[in-house]
Amino acid sequence: MTEFSTGMFEAIRQIYRANRGSILRTIVYTLGHFAIAIIVLKAVADVTFWEALTDAIVEPLANSVWYFMLDKFWASKSQSKKKEEKKINLNYLLNFFFVSIQLLHQQLLYTNLNYIF
Repeated sequence: MTEFSTGMFEAIRQIYRANRGSILRTIVYTLGHFAIAIIVLKAVADVTFWEALTDAIVEPLANSVWYFMLDKFWASKSQSKKKEEKKINLNYLLNFFFVSIQLLHQQLLYTNLNYIF
């Protein structure tokens, strides 16, 4: 492994250790939200499965970022001390989420435009 990839894996490990509970709750919430969104859209709106799936993926990803930030804020209020390292790791993780959502949105938009035309 190169020094870069070793450092990257160690940074991911540190982020996970510092935010393990919040990350696991966020993943469970997100998967549940995917399923609920597909079921509700199919039942309420006259959309195809693929349209429901697209909305079920994009919208919960944005909600997951919101939930993670809310959970971290809530957890920080229940703790007497916060470490500076956790704040830095949280910023890196949030930036990763926002970049991932932007890339996914661009890919979905490009795919939908090609489908339309």
